[in-house]
Amino acid sequence: MLSRTAKIAIAAVAATIAVAFGIERLIVTEEESLEPFVEAVTGKIDGERIDRALLWTDADRVPLELSLRGQTWRFEQGAELSREAHSKLALYQGERLSLLSNRIEVKGKAANVTVDTFSRRGRVAVDYELRKTGDRWLVSGVHVR
Repeated sequence: MLSRTAKIAIAAVAATIAVAFGIERLIVTEEESLEPFVEAVTGKIDGERIDRALLWTDADRVPLELSLRGQTWRFEQGAELSREAHSKLALYQGERLSLLSNRIEVKGKAANVTVDTFSRRGRVAVDYELRKTGDRWLVSGVHVR
């Protein structure tokens, strides 16, 4: 039978582990805070998903640069970005971007998120640059490879 001291020690260790586990569950890292972004830019392409992805932008505050196939566009107005996104992605409505892998790197107030996706049109990797503005991460660059 365990002594009273041993029982107290075991209880203290168990309580410490429980508290540490609870704190770990409460603390959200910057990388974890960007996981919903990955979900917003993958999956079935439709108007709702485009709007969800656009929630991660604010071109009026943080201009967005898009590069695709050697061409680059810069958006400095949110309304223009939304209009162009819905217009250009209309060709892909209903298509599913299946996530093969992703990488999230955060350095201070800058983050790079790379998603590697597959659709019926093939495999596409996209690098996103995000900046922390206040308490929000906003996309400042999209580079389609």
